[in-house]
Amino acid sequence: MVSIKPFQPKPIPPPPPGEQIIHQQVTKVAPKPPVAQASDRVHFIMNTRMLIADAYNLPLGSEGRVTGGPDWITSQQYEVDARIDAATFAQMQKMPGLDQRRQVKLMEQALLADRFHLKVHFEKRPHDAYDLVIAKGGPKLTPTEEHRATSSITLAGDRMTVQSATITDWVHSIFLANYMLVDKTGLTGRYDFTLTYSEHLNADGTESAPPFRAAVQDQLGLKLEPTKIDVDYIAIDQVDRPTEN
Repeated sequence: MVSIKPFQPKPIPPPPPGEQIIHQQVTKVAPKPPVAQASDRVHFIMNTRMLIADAYNLPLGSEGRVTGGPDWITSQQYEVDARIDAATFAQMQKMPGLDQRRQVKLMEQALLADRFHLKVHFEKRPHDAYDLVIAKGGPKLTPTEEHRATSSITLAGDRMTVQSATITDWVHSIFLANYMLVDKTGLTGRYDFTLTYSEHLNADGTESAPPFRAAVQDQLGLKLEPTKIDVDYIAIDQVDRPTEN
């Protein structure tokens, strides 16, 4: 059984008289996609464009590569709550973790076709990208001293902190999805590093930190060279608001 309903976040109540809301800096952690399906429940809140991107396995943050469709597929979020039937879930537990995730993606595609009447076709389009190479003078990266089972990539304000991650891990982080980086460094180790950069100007027009390309070269000893690559786009032919539960 699948429940789909429009999601409306609860409004934030105003502060009591005489008190102020203090905006704190938020630290964002790059999520690691789950491998195995640990529960028979599938629950998420997202708009339809993001759901299409997820169902067809586009990288996180790449929903801009889902083209066409009415405005509501971006503006309206939906809460989806589904349960995998017992027999199917039991079969999935015998599969490798990645195969379990592929099975869930197929279920999402079936949900979109059944409840949203989604029809799409796929296109290859050239897209601006960057080859990531080693800059003159060599990399300025610190190899991880001891093996850690998990890597972490966090972003707090203008500062990105990377711990025990490969360059491939970093390039495919959600924080860098919009840069379309192609790793051509040949580096295979795990590294700890920080990167301070900003793509936004202060109110007075000054930079709070160097732009991304300059920061990568100056702080990491790597270089971004503009290139073009063909990437997958999903073009929407038909989509309707989801049918009643």
